Amino acid sequence: MKVLVKELISFLSKATVDGIIRDALLYFGSDGLRIVAFDESHTGGVNAVLFKDGNFQDYAEMQVPIKDTAKLIRLLKMIDGEAELLIKDDAFRIIGDNFEGTIGMAKEVKLKCPIPAEKWPRLGYERGFEIDGSILANVKKTAGNLGCKDITAAVKDGLFTIQIGE
Repeated sequence: MKVLVKELISFLSKATVDGIIRDALLYFGSDGLRIVAFDESHTGGVNAVLFKDGNFQDYAEMQVPIKDTAKLIRLLKMIDGEAELLIKDDAFRIIGDNFEGTIGMAKEVKLKCPIPAEKWPRLGYERGFEIDGSILANVKKTAGNLGCKDITAAVKDGLFTIQIGE
């Protein structure tokens, strides 16, 4: 399948907070690319979608477990325009006009987010929404200042909330 690289980089950067959330399952499903990822401490996570309409050509469903999302983003930044994405020989291949890269795929059980796609939470607002990475950085900083390690994020009745402490 082919993808507009700038759109994919933007999506992955936002969804993984520029690669800070390293382990992720990229699930190219019927509606587009879904990503579920958690940070290493499991205090933060993300469930995001990049819809296939307008972003992909010759779309193909596949699952790509990635151990280092920052590396994937760096590889994608080396490509201009469109790139072809495919799985070959247990590796995720990214082929552009000016660059070709390969990332070994992790075993899903070794990811820190081994939740099967059918159990992923569904957001109340199906078109999705954006959360700026600075919000998560501020939440982490505030939690540190308060000496609290409990951070909870939830979507209820279409409202996204982040709670620090009890």
